[in-house]
Amino acid sequence: MKKLSLKRIILLSALAVALLFFICLGVVFRLMGVLWTPALLLSFFVIPVVAFALACALIFLKFKPVLKVVLSIVLAAGFILSTFVSLMGRFEMLTSYENEEVSESYGVMAEVYPLMPSLDSVGAPIGIEYHEYFTMTAAPSSSCTCIALICQYTEEAYAEQEALLEEEYTFSQEQTAMFGCVFESVTEIDGYSFRICTSGEGSAEQGEDEFVMIAANGGTNEIVYISFFAEDPNGESAYEIINDDCGWKRMRQK
Repeated sequence: MKKLSLKRIILLSALAVALLFFICLGVVFRLMGVLWTPALLLSFFVIPVVAFALACALIFLKFKPVLKVVLSIVLAAGFILSTFVSLMGRFEMLTSYENEEVSESYGVMAEVYPLMPSLDSVGAPIGIEYHEYFTMTAAPSSSCTCIALICQYTEEAYAEQEALLEEEYTFSQEQTAMFGCVFESVTEIDGYSFRICTSGEGSAEQGEDEFVMIAANGGTNEIVYISFFAEDPNGESAYEIINDDCGWKRMRQK
């Protein structure tokens, strides 16, 4: 083992500060609502810790020249891999509100998205959820933003609200081509029947980058309103776009 010199102490301190910075940044992202994904774990936790351990070994341990070169190459590759994962990896953020928390957070967004209902127009749900979901990759550039309002009713109230949907919204009755794939008039996912709105500002007819869907589930007496804006979503089918790009599977993970 090499002697502990001032130069090595300074190097070790710098490495420790760099490691702490990456870990703290990862923790801050997580507290902000960024979900645990391979990109988050590798970029801010796994790769920095491994790089720190290798750097410490190079600073304090004696190696044969060949092995030292190999470890140096591995260390450099780690930094390159971290950069690559940060650029190419998928990062997701989900913020969720329930019941009393919904009013303040959703009220502002309802004014921005005209086809999303006001809280006054959804009747008297016995349970209500509001979710804001965002996902992105830097290269190739791709980002998706989704807001979802999920209302649960008694059986009688659900029947009334479901009937009102037919009066207040116009739904696609045919296949709709969007985001490079075909949406059927109804997309079934785990008991939820998703339908695309085809009239009004922000609907499917307004452009291929934003659309509104409404889903109903008679088994759980729930009605779901989703507004979704996307730039080159990754999904190759309606199921994947709703479940993955819209973040539906994340919203249902309780």
